[in-house]
Amino acid sequence: SRRSAVMQPFEAERSSQPYARIASNQPLRLRKNVLIISLAIATVIAVVVIVVVVTTEAPKPEQLDVPVNNEKLFDYFGDYRDYIPIDDYIPPARMPCVWVHGIGVETTEPSTDTFPEYWGNVQAYASQCSINVFLHQNTVDFGWNDHELQRSFCDAATFMKGRLIQNVVIFSHSMGGLIVAAALHNGVCDFDTGSASWYSANAMWEGTAVADHGDAVCEGNGLLTDPENVLHMCRDGKLNVGYKSLQTTTPGLAGLKAIAQSYLTGAMCGTSVEGYGSLKDSLAMEATAAAAQFDASPSDGFVDFPRSCSLPGLTFTDESSQASYVAPMNHLDGSCRNGNGNTVLPCSWYAGKL
Repeated sequence: SRRSAVMQPFEAERSSQPYARIASNQPLRLRKNVLIISLAIATVIAVVVIVVVVTTEAPKPEQLDVPVNNEKLFDYFGDYRDYIPIDDYIPPARMPCVWVHGIGVETTEPSTDTFPEYWGNVQAYASQCSINVFLHQNTVDFGWNDHELQRSFCDAATFMKGRLIQNVVIFSHSMGGLIVAAALHNGVCDFDTGSASWYSANAMWEGTAVADHGDAVCEGNGLLTDPENVLHMCRDGKLNVGYKSLQTTTPGLAGLKAIAQSYLTGAMCGTSVEGYGSLKDSLAMEATAAAAQFDASPSDGFVDFPRSCSLPGLTFTDESSQASYVAPMNHLDGSCRNGNGNTVLPCSWYAGKL
């Protein structure tokens, strides 16, 4: 019994230990369950919030009437570009542009980013041009078949980087188109049709009868036909070399039309000798055409349409936004030097062409 008395506390303690462990574990299990339930609830709430955020459309800012393919596209955007909804905004493409003038320029000078005496304010319309390179070459004393004229074009069109014309837009006017075609024909430079484009205005792919009758035009040094020397056709009573190269019998001329047909993207032609521009230009064109007995109809005073200005494969319309455009303008109007007319829009034709 002494042993019983001694063992009783231990037995009592041992018999009570399981219940004590159970009692002490109950708060821990409860805390674990609460934590698991809380985490589950938080996860459900987070998923619901994410679904709501993803599926809820954010309020859009005020919609702007974005003028796609408009000649004033870049001026329009200005500082408002950030406010145009990203789904509606179409970033305008821009490329360098090289401008090859035609007959009648008397001096050779470095290229510039404008040439208002010849091209007017055309760069204001051609806002797709990231930069503008206007050539200044003597096309009075030298014709399209002059190697230096061709080389100067290639140097400008390739930006002095090899012989391949790429990632650029070429605009040519009048004899400028023949210079481009001759340069490609003679291998002075090559043309990447995948990245470059070429648009020609008022080109005489078969020459012009005005040059064929140059002696009559230059009688009296051209004072009767062009007293203000607008066209720069004559000197000392003789037809200048640049104009002589436009005679229909000039060697090599016949091959240029096929070259242009292979590379041209679009063209512009005129059908009015009088045109719509300045009175001085109109009088010079009319008098010169009359002296040369150039009565082809329709024509721009120098080039008849469609025989000499058009090319197979080009579809001409009266819409200046199209690649190939024909309208009642004369040869000088086509350079944009006289701006746009009321319904005749040569300057607008240069807009957006890539």
